[in-house]
Amino acid sequence: MGNRLDQAPKPSSPLRLRCRDDSTGPLRMRLVLKIAYEGGHFGGWQRNPAFRTVQGELEAALAAVGLPGKLQAASRTDRGVHAEGQVAHLKLGKTDRPPDPKEVQRRLAEVLPEDLSVVDAALAPGRFHARWSSRGKVYRYRIAFHEAPRAWRLPDPRGFPNVPPEARLDVEAMRSAARLLRGRRPLRGLASFHSRFDRGVHRPRFMCPVLTVEPDGVVSIYVSGGGFFRHQIRNLVGLLCEVGYGMRDPAEVSTLVERRPYHEGPRAPGWGLTLLRVRYPLPLDPFREPRWQPGRTRTFSGP
Repeated sequence: MGNRLDQAPKPSSPLRLRCRDDSTGPLRMRLVLKIAYEGGHFGGWQRNPAFRTVQGELEAALAAVGLPGKLQAASRTDRGVHAEGQVAHLKLGKTDRPPDPKEVQRRLAEVLPEDLSVVDAALAPGRFHARWSSRGKVYRYRIAFHEAPRAWRLPDPRGFPNVPPEARLDVEAMRSAARLLRGRRPLRGLASFHSRFDRGVHRPRFMCPVLTVEPDGVVSIYVSGGGFFRHQIRNLVGLLCEVGYGMRDPAEVSTLVERRPYHEGPRAPGWGLTLLRVRYPLPLDPFREPRWQPGRTRTFSGP
């Protein structure tokens, strides 16, 4: 598992970078990290003394390099959910000597375990917030009929007990159903029973599911949206699999998710889901990533 945090060096003095000569005084700054992790090795993002969590490991590593504090993440991923582009920020307060983000990234690589890495680091102004500044997120869900990394293997008797082992999904039917779910609608019928309809998420947000089939036969479902209810993507995958197995007609999907108060069907497990990217408006985007266009996934392997 690589270097364990309990073997990390003692906290050192914070990493510093001299401010520019034209600085007019201390500024409120935030250190922003782009993070990747193997979700199956963690009990989710959020710190929990009963489990090994991504937040807990990262905050311990930051303290070890002289930057103690609490991280705020763009998405509090559940147990088993992976990430390639999770974003989190650390408040630095007012300072005219902020840390060098690339040096922080290098130092963190020395103390983090192999299943967790910081793939990029940047500074952002104090008004940046990893969650509330976000304009949307891009997720991928993988479905396989053989052993494959970060994928839900079907048929799965826990979700589809009556489906024979040789059954395969009708991907075209799933695509037809997915097209009916695009648009600025909240789709509460895909929310779990205990979902909180909190700030921002209750408003209609753009959701765009796009299905691709990889050369090895793995079905990948890419979902881009401005906000999601808890378990909404995993519930969406479960519903699309019902369509793929012929349990539901594609035409009924749109009405179903708009009229019912919450999701009542199978929920895909967390280990097939990966957070690929968090999108921010260009003035605040710490990493200046190009805009993701859902339709492009039809012609190449990922967003």
